[in-house]
Amino acid sequence: MAEVATNGSEVLAVPAPAAFTGLKVQVTVPAGRAEEAVAFYKAAFAAEEVSRSTHPKRKGDGEEAALLCAELKVGAATLLVCDQAGDDVPAV
Repeated sequence: MAEVATNGSEVLAVPAPAAFTGLKVQVTVPAGRAEEAVAFYKAAFAAEEVSRSTHPKRKGDGEEAALLCAELKVGAATLLVCDQAGDDVPAV
């Protein structure tokens, strides 16, 4: 911590600014294609799936729950792959 003198005699400790060590990137894909995107990142970059969020109400009879978002680890980077929620959010 750096020290800063104020009022001539009083010394106050000032905390160092926060340092960012990484970013968590979120990739939004067209609705229903998140599972395909996750498979691509696993095959292309040896991504490791850390967690996933599913929506059981979106599944049909006999189908698995729809994937809403998956957290992947590629090396030291973290990536979120998410289904597009609605028409107002453009997929990239």
